[in-house]
Amino acid sequence: MPYNSHQFKTREWICMAKSNIEVLPEALVWARQRSGYGIEDAAEKLKLSQETLIALEDGLESPSPSLVRKLSHLYGLSPVVFFLQDPPSSGFEAPADFRTIASEKLGQISPALRKEIDRVRAQVAYMNELAAEGVIQSQLHLPLIDPKQAVDDVARSIRDWLGISEQTRAFDSRSSSSLLRAWIAAIESKGILVAQVSGISVQDMRGFCISDASFPMIVLNGADSDSARLFTVVHEIVHIIDGDECLCGGVLGNHGTEARCNEIAASALIPAQRLLSEALIVRYPNHRMWNLDQLSELAAPYGVSREAVLRRLLTLGLTTRSHYQDIRAQLQAQYSSPKSKKELTGGPDRDVMILRNLGRPYVEAVLRARNLGIATDSEVADRLFAKVRWIDVLADRLDMVRP
Repeated sequence: MPYNSHQFKTREWICMAKSNIEVLPEALVWARQRSGYGIEDAAEKLKLSQETLIALEDGLESPSPSLVRKLSHLYGLSPVVFFLQDPPSSGFEAPADFRTIASEKLGQISPALRKEIDRVRAQVAYMNELAAEGVIQSQLHLPLIDPKQAVDDVARSIRDWLGISEQTRAFDSRSSSSLLRAWIAAIESKGILVAQVSGISVQDMRGFCISDASFPMIVLNGADSDSARLFTVVHEIVHIIDGDECLCGGVLGNHGTEARCNEIAASALIPAQRLLSEALIVRYPNHRMWNLDQLSELAAPYGVSREAVLRRLLTLGLTTRSHYQDIRAQLQAQYSSPKSKKELTGGPDRDVMILRNLGRPYVEAVLRARNLGIATDSEVADRLFAKVRWIDVLADRLDMVRP
């Protein structure tokens, strides 16, 4: 989490310490539990025996300066919490869990995902701080939508609100990546932040959103395909408009709130009139058992996944519930299969990933605070969750004037 000036002094003091440091044992317990770690997992990550970690938490041993830094990094918290007189009273603030996963796993949020949720909350909080200081202004503008409206009417309202039309060049594309960028830009233009995460399994999370009166944020899973993220970002728009703060996962949930968001997202991305005019559907008007190749052909013009277009066909009465469930099971098996080593290596440059994961409007706001002298380079680096050397690289990529 970002450091304030007091926390910078604490960090510098830790670096200067030569011997073990006295900390608040209860704070060590609080930090571990808040981060979602059990004793066994935390000890393994810290390369300690379980007995040693228990002794530290019982106050029978004191940590070295390097161990304090490791604890801070593992738990995703400022080291200042270990030196408080009493442990903080607040725990981890979890969004509502709307994931379509096994019931016994609902509410269980992994340490890695908790850290990302904390990171996003810190971003939203800092945007509000910058707004209070006059560095930025909220551009939030949400449409008024009647929850009783028909799905296609809501979807049309969202497209009109965002200015999305097939006649607009940015949206006249068959490329999932191009369409994803266009939708994100349209969403950000309405004052909604869009961020992404790295290192989180798509089985753990596909997207989540953080509600805020001035700077709400949508978060996508960077490990997901472009077509899946395209669907997720539109799905999360519906949650933001509804004022939800929730964690979404699984593969296209079919019940309650998630089903409604999926239907609206599918309608917004695949307008009925256009789909019904596709050559394949015109050629086979009574066809209901679509195979994977046919679904790929139908999905391609919209940049969406085969499951998304199949879901749309179901809504329009062009397939059966049982066929949808059969195909969905096949696709879920494909999503769950491990990626090859080649697919898991490589990737964009570090500055590109910072922009993608934090979102362009957020990075621009942080750099603007630096240019105005409100934040030092060290503070800016902490707000960007990056090293100082990346600040000027990001400024150059965004064509921002350096101070």
